[in-house]
Amino acid sequence: MSIKTLRKRIALVAVSALGAGLMSVTPAFAGAGAVAAGSIVVAANGSTNVTSRGILSTNGTAGTSALAASAVATNYGVILSNGSVYVTGGGNTAATAVAIKVSGGKISSCADTATGTVVINASQTTCTGSAADEDVTATVVPDSGATSLTITAYSDVLTTSVGAITYTVVASSTTNTFSSATSFISVEVTGTAATTNIDAVRTSAAGDDYSATIVPAGLHGYLGYDLKDAYGTALSAHVFGATVTGGCLVGFNQAASANIFTAASTTTASGYISFKSDFNITLFLYFDAY
Repeated sequence: MSIKTLRKRIALVAVSALGAGLMSVTPAFAGAGAVAAGSIVVAANGSTNVTSRGILSTNGTAGTSALAASAVATNYGVILSNGSVYVTGGGNTAATAVAIKVSGGKISSCADTATGTVVINASQTTCTGSAADEDVTATVVPDSGATSLTITAYSDVLTTSVGAITYTVVASSTTNTFSSATSFISVEVTGTAATTNIDAVRTSAAGDDYSATIVPAGLHGYLGYDLKDAYGTALSAHVFGATVTGGCLVGFNQAASANIFTAASTTTASGYISFKSDFNITLFLYFDAY
């Protein structure tokens, strides 16, 4: 069988004061029905007292600070250590009051959307509204030295969770900067994004399976990739490209079926490169510069 081999040569280079004690607060209120019932909501970054600050990503999307109404506990994000989260818990029953609980941080202020008071515990980690089925809002800041901050909304005084979000707390931002520790590149047998750094195995009817880096003549080879920053967030607005040592059909996230290129690029952070050649080739990968 005539074969051609692929050698990976990867060189990705990025160019590019809280008091203690029990507090009862009578707040100004914004009225009922501010958010969806039985959910947690995080306001986008801004410069007012009803916005968040320093949130770097939400649910794997770099630059997204807001969290729309969510009733799940698996939301996640990244926040600066000097940032803050403006969060709202939505009530979902007329019989119980909403509460917000924090782990890895402190509630610096809290309010009920009704005229009633809210109660913040001595450690400033819970805030409970006094009016049934009214939203509770809070500004939450990470503890000094904390690496994780979790905020949970409850519909019935710290019993039933209606949504949560956990933030990784960082001292400085490396968001949207390539990280080899969280990114994957591997040779695949089909057009698919990489999920590990281990090259796939090509199966043979004769039972002599072999590495996907060996491509039978006339067939396509595939290099899957998934590029992320140190927080596991997909990169955005970067250029990922490939060059080859000789003429080769190349395609990003499509079959290499037309034109002979020696280089190609894309801004898609997760996908695959397809290639087709009758010669042995070396594929060089680059990130933003080459």
